Amino acid sequence: PTMVSLIVRDTAERAGVKSSNPNRKWIQPHIFRHTFVRYARKCGVDYVSIQEMVGHADISTTMGMYGHPTWADKVTEAKKMEKYSRM
Repeated sequence: PTMVSLIVRDTAERAGVKSSNPNRKWIQPHIFRHTFVRYARKCGVDYVSIQEMVGHADISTTMGMYGHPTWADKVTEAKKMEKYSRM
């Protein structure tokens, strides 16, 4: 695990990628897990399948961590209502 963390950190530094969390100085490998789930949701994968893929024993863990829409999700959903605002 330490070697993987060092490889990710070094690669991110060389690529100029910084953590979006101001409390963290570098990217951690666990961020890939979160990124995977966000992309899976964006592609329409259901939460039960995601739960099994990431190994959560309880669906409430998956929903608690990933069940909240991002700002981009909210903007996309709000745009679906634009045609009704012109009525």
